[in-house]
Amino acid sequence: MKLKNKIALITGGSLGIGKSTAILFAKEGAKVLITGRTEKSLKQAVEEAGKEGLKIDYLVSDVAKEEDCKAAMDYTINKHGRIDILFNNAGVLPLGVTHETSTEDWDNVFNINVRGTYLMSKYAIPHMLKQGKGCIVNNSSVLGLKAIPGAAAVQGRERFSLRHHLEPVRYGMGGGRVFYYRRVGQAQAPGNARLFQKLRRVFDEQCPGGLPR
Repeated sequence: MKLKNKIALITGGSLGIGKSTAILFAKEGAKVLITGRTEKSLKQAVEEAGKEGLKIDYLVSDVAKEEDCKAAMDYTINKHGRIDILFNNAGVLPLGVTHETSTEDWDNVFNINVRGTYLMSKYAIPHMLKQGKGCIVNNSSVLGLKAIPGAAAVQGRERFSLRHHLEPVRYGMGGGRVFYYRRVGQAQAPGNARLFQKLRRVFDEQCPGGLPR
């Protein structure tokens, strides 16, 4: 087992990439905590893992709220005494070109996708440095590499996020090491097919001649 007895915290862990990662980590021997805003979905993910003989813990938590981020990290440390892996996976994807994107949607994207990543990392790093090691993985998007119409708010988030986590970075202080990684790609997860179909319709409306190459 590659992750035997490692402590992993996964935000947005009830669906899609987060849930799949949680199950994979558990299969590899990690002790996994998933967080999210909807308890019903979190419980379903835990039950799904249980059917495979895996144990996953969950905590209702909103990464847009600093007190929830701190509480999630405190819960992990109090229960396990350490944090080895933080997977900043939580994110939202509202559709809309810039002038049609509401300020509320824009702020929501940054509060969850960017600020949430910052806050979770902020509260994880001190523990990782004290331990002498740790790994933070930030889930990102192809939208950070190539601008496309119809997802203005997310592209803003991805450009900001990738600027800070474009390459693995060694962060050292007092002998501790924390490695950052960013994952970029499309999520082949339940429900995403419908999302991509919506995106395609937006693309076709905005770029009838096709996407720029």
